[in-house]
Amino acid sequence: MPDQHAAGTPDEPAERPTPGVSPASPPPRDERPRPQYGEYAPDGWTWQPPPGETTSDPAPQMATPRAARPARPVAAASIDRSARPERPADRVVTILLLVIGVLGVWLAVAVLQAMPQSIQLLHTQEGIEPYTPGPEIPALILTGSIVQIVIWVVAAIGSVALMRARRPSFWLPLAAGVIAAIALFVFTAIALSGDPALIEQLTATRT
Repeated sequence: MPDQHAAGTPDEPAERPTPGVSPASPPPRDERPRPQYGEYAPDGWTWQPPPGETTSDPAPQMATPRAARPARPVAAASIDRSARPERPADRVVTILLLVIGVLGVWLAVAVLQAMPQSIQLLHTQEGIEPYTPGPEIPALILTGSIVQIVIWVVAAIGSVALMRARRPSFWLPLAAGVIAAIALFVFTAIALSGDPALIEQLTATRT
């Protein structure tokens, strides 16, 4: 028998190995991580919902988080207040003036309350008929007393605020004292202007 048909079948030539390739090399190893549920779908496969059914987005886009609000800056007023020096002398003078203001309010209210007696004393000195207070005098006295108290309260609150802010505050009780004195003079003048007999007598005496 000839040697040319020794390998393979009489009709098939023997396979020759390809240079550089192992005849029985194993398939490449899948390096992908093992899925948690089910298996990987074949390459190129996509899922489509059945006809007539709708589905929501399986992976909705998450809302963009709001930028963090910056911390509220410290108020400039508090920074300025801490930077200002303390004023112990101004504080002592302010408190002393407020105490004197309390005495001034008490004196002004006493003067207003004694206004009818004071006008009667002027009538006696000028030889005029006895003084009869008009119906407006009690309301005038009450209003003047309230004004004196309010002026002091406003001065005290403002002075405390200025002292806490470390600003000069002694001037506020002084200004309140001047305003209170002007208010007392105005109310006294209004009460005297309601007594024509006294005004006429005083005018005649001066002329």
